[in-house]
Amino acid sequence: MKSYQSHLQSTFYKKNTIIRKPVFRSSAIFTYCINNKINTKILFLGYWLIKRNISQITVLVTIRDEIGNIIKRYNEEINSVMSYEIDVKKEIIKRKLSETLFGSIELEVFSSIDMVFPYPAFVVSYVGSSLSSVVHTCGRIYNDIEDVKDNNAYQVAESGFDILPNKNYSPFFSFTNGPRKIKSQIINIDIINCLGKKLSKSISIKNIEPYQTKFIFFINKGEKKFFLERKGIVKIHHNFRSFFPRFLCGNMKNDKSNSTLTHSYYDLKNSKEKTNYWVNPNKKKYFDSSIAIPIFKDKKFYTELAIYPNFPKCNFEMDMSLYNNKGEFLKNINNFFSIKENFRKPAYLNINEILKRNNVRLNSNFNYFCKINTRYKSKILTRLKFGLNIGLNKFNSIPSNICFNAHIPNKDVLKKKSTFKWGLIQNINESLVVISNMSFLKNKFKKANIELKFWNANNSSYLKKNITINDNGSYWFYLSKEKKIKKFLDKKTGWITINSDNPFVNGWYLEISKKGSVGADHLF
Repeated sequence: MKSYQSHLQSTFYKKNTIIRKPVFRSSAIFTYCINNKINTKILFLGYWLIKRNISQITVLVTIRDEIGNIIKRYNEEINSVMSYEIDVKKEIIKRKLSETLFGSIELEVFSSIDMVFPYPAFVVSYVGSSLSSVVHTCGRIYNDIEDVKDNNAYQVAESGFDILPNKNYSPFFSFTNGPRKIKSQIINIDIINCLGKKLSKSISIKNIEPYQTKFIFFINKGEKKFFLERKGIVKIHHNFRSFFPRFLCGNMKNDKSNSTLTHSYYDLKNSKEKTNYWVNPNKKKYFDSSIAIPIFKDKKFYTELAIYPNFPKCNFEMDMSLYNNKGEFLKNINNFFSIKENFRKPAYLNINEILKRNNVRLNSNFNYFCKINTRYKSKILTRLKFGLNIGLNKFNSIPSNICFNAHIPNKDVLKKKSTFKWGLIQNINESLVVISNMSFLKNKFKKANIELKFWNANNSSYLKKNITINDNGSYWFYLSKEKKIKKFLDKKTGWITINSDNPFVNGWYLEISKKGSVGADHLF
């Protein structure tokens, strides 16, 4: 792991300045799962042409089997801003499957112009008749020795995703090794239930071959009872150094017909590094940190905020402010949850229930966001990681489990004159994109003037829409209500780009299945 401050420095971009090493290779590697009920797809937009003004980039695609043997490799030239898709099953399978196949797909992006980030904006999707789970780029193979050294400055465990109590699902984490063989690896697992009780075990792996893929299902049926029919978490202690160890993980149905997807995150509980903390430059002007999450008012849905015990010792309180989509303030709920230094178990906060207990009634004529701000006793955490679970209130509903961080008060953000975001419109079931304009400022900032563009998979043409989002307001895009755009996408996956004159515009995209599965992630 590199420190948050080092991350900011390594991704700082200013034209005609030499502050950081340029990036000419950007890569991602995903583990795939394919059978007769699940397929794996890689989805992306040709965003480099917009964001970096690069006229053409090359993507080298390498698909490997579980052992690490290359099944297929090819180049693809990206010279158009459009929606791209790689269907793993179509690429490598010419027959009906009688078993589940695991392996990896690596995508290496090459450019003669600096791409700034060594990890590109790809999405992996496990798709089937009842699912469309998604997560963005997580694992990758390092570029060079310097890249290896920078990202192994601190060795920490991985954590930060949910273990579902459903007996028909098994939690897993997966990864693909780098170019060097790993010998006699022991992975120590700490499983933590809703009461904070811990169950520890070790997984011994004799050898991991170069580019070998591992899907590790780390809980058996007996151990599932340890969770008392409620959600829990895991902490994965490893010693992987030859690849970036951000695991693709989730909960897979035992018959391999459905799966959630998310990624792990650093476990800093035992870290004592000074770089774990940030100083609020002006407590009168800025909140210590802030997040903005959508509230689903329909009784079929719930919005849940997961807080994991994976950050250093600290004390802070959380306040909530509720706003409708016009940016109109409704209510403050102060100190609705607090964290103490002895925080040892995951907390799952049902936002809908919290609003109900505080006599908040949501008007059916509006949509809503809540802004959650923290108040620390001392220094601020640079990495405060949450999980956003959007789910349906029905039996066996499989919610999203989006990994995201709180925004800390960085004065440099205020210097930005604009922001560019983009997100997936999967166009399978109910596709939704929600965009907010909420900041870490205590006083109002300004409205956001936004140009939306919608891109399809057929060509580089687009549809355009201009909107304005008031300060603390939001915009909810339901594809099913936009007939012209839905026709333009032509029953295929598309993308939305968001160009704003306000640096605080952010949001989420979701794909909601009729059978109860919610696939979702934050915008790029």
